Amino acid sequence: MIQNKFQYISYDKISPKGWIRQKLEALKDGLTGNLEELWEDVGPDNGWLGGDGNSWERGPYYVDGLIPLSLLLEDQGLERKVLHWIHSVLDSQKQDGSFGPESNEDWWPRMVMLKALIQFADAKPQSKEAIAIVKLCEQFFRYFDKKIDTKPLEMWAYARGMETYVSLIWIYNKTSDSFFLNFAKKIASLSFPWRNKFYKDIPFKHPIEEYMPWEEYKNLMAQYDQTEDQATLIDPIKYAKYFDMYHMSHVVNVAMSVKYLVYEYQLSNDENYLKILKKGLEQLYHYHGQANGMISGDEHISGTYPSRGTELCAVVELLFSLEETIAITGDLEYCDLLERITYNALLTTISQDCCSHQYNQQVNQIACTVEKRIWYNNADDSNIFGLVPYFGCCTANMHQGWPKLVKSLWMEKEEGFVCLSYAPTYFKTNGVTIHVESVYPFRPEAKITISSNRVEEFPIELNIPKWAKSFSVKVNDEFIDYQKKSHSIVIDKIWQKDIIHILFDFSVECIEQNRGVAVYWGPLLFALPIALTKTILHERGRFSDYEYRPESKWNYGFSKDTNWTLNFENDTPTITGKAYEIENWVEEMNSAGQIPDKPDIGQMEIIKMIPYGLTVLRIAVFPLIEHKLKA
Repeated sequence: MIQNKFQYISYDKISPKGWIRQKLEALKDGLTGNLEELWEDVGPDNGWLGGDGNSWERGPYYVDGLIPLSLLLEDQGLERKVLHWIHSVLDSQKQDGSFGPESNEDWWPRMVMLKALIQFADAKPQSKEAIAIVKLCEQFFRYFDKKIDTKPLEMWAYARGMETYVSLIWIYNKTSDSFFLNFAKKIASLSFPWRNKFYKDIPFKHPIEEYMPWEEYKNLMAQYDQTEDQATLIDPIKYAKYFDMYHMSHVVNVAMSVKYLVYEYQLSNDENYLKILKKGLEQLYHYHGQANGMISGDEHISGTYPSRGTELCAVVELLFSLEETIAITGDLEYCDLLERITYNALLTTISQDCCSHQYNQQVNQIACTVEKRIWYNNADDSNIFGLVPYFGCCTANMHQGWPKLVKSLWMEKEEGFVCLSYAPTYFKTNGVTIHVESVYPFRPEAKITISSNRVEEFPIELNIPKWAKSFSVKVNDEFIDYQKKSHSIVIDKIWQKDIIHILFDFSVECIEQNRGVAVYWGPLLFALPIALTKTILHERGRFSDYEYRPESKWNYGFSKDTNWTLNFENDTPTITGKAYEIENWVEEMNSAGQIPDKPDIGQMEIIKMIPYGLTVLRIAVFPLIEHKLKA
């Protein structure tokens, strides 16, 4: 059996609480719960439902988020949708083991669908659907193995072949049949070699257009017949250099690939995979990191300029990669990045009512309009909010982000439990109930109630994020001794009906970014909200497409030693401080221009910033005024 250091808690044992539950309810009432009625690509005619419509990744992507949302909310309407998809997929399997739409034989969407289905089987292992999913996996992987030599992994299946790992190891652990473990190793050997070609030394130190101009790549594509699922097809042998560059720079491929090195570590027990991953991620963020925790990608990695875009698919896929990395390795250092991305990038790129989303978000986002921007190969509507801005992959794939985060807030380890992040949740498993009450990360504290009928000691491990300058922890209102680790504390005792209070000291920090400076408090990036006007582009009631245009100034800068004042408005932190208008910081190509090296300083004003995740139009990376100024 292949064991992770930490074990996920099954979806049927978790209940999201507080603001996290409100977010999931908004998804249910918004795009996730209504997408089949709004968008034909996942509607009744979808190929995965037996129709003549979209037969590629759209259906599997959607189901990968629909299933966990249904399980967490225990909503009958969502469950009916889930069962319809599951039964349609199960009914599609043929005697030879193949399954899915006959009109599309691509391996790639089947990898996603299996990953989606096993979530249901884990939560409802005694159901007839779960038993059938086990059978489907067993028969399909044997079929896959027989066919892979004559029908090899191509394009997305080649770049993302290790997406099969989750379902392969799942069925291996179910059956103890070494065939599935060996096939996982075979898939690894036939997939894109991310360790050697990418992570050992990141090949792109600059935006991708400096290596592969998009017009040049388009000219190569024009030689081939394009289909929906292989719309960027070129000959991988004749044009090997461009083929590799395309996949290594594609931001969603990169986001997915983070976990591939961890999977290969688990297959080989070679810790070099983990060392190479850490070094590679350091390089990746050095050359392409953004202040919201993400890397740029519009839709290929594009440097550190804060007006470059980041695709929503990359956000949810990188979060899943980090969740898998933490579970397999037990390395809580990755929790910092998990929090930074979740509470900033994920929170803002889907509208607060979850009825629209962006394809690309910008850290410095002064307008969301259908206009030409600096994107590498994305269209002019990529940063508006809507049903399908630019391309439908994000419309289908956005739904997994919040549900999988809820599943990863706590994990099991050895005989105890580990907390990755302190957002409100409740779960009950193996005789232990844990209830987290908080509005974290908007306040730096949590109350954790633990009830247990166990008679022996077991550990509770609590992640301590790097931005906690100090912290205090009490059990039943008494300070206690605990074991301090590099990134956590461990409390080991006989738990009965106990309460842990944990309080972090988060201070306001200014961190230099891309010739400018960003302001953080704990995991939260702060941004100057820009007043806006909202215009409907395509009327669909709650699910309309919108443009947003600025109605207030945005071109401010400040000194690194600005004295920021932290306040709370209900449970929303705000910071205020002195800033100065930067007269030579102007709009370029419908976005905030490059931050000037020598800011022309104008009038001083007091500005108020709010959490980045609660903004639409904003500035979050500002010009840095080197010398201290007096008002």
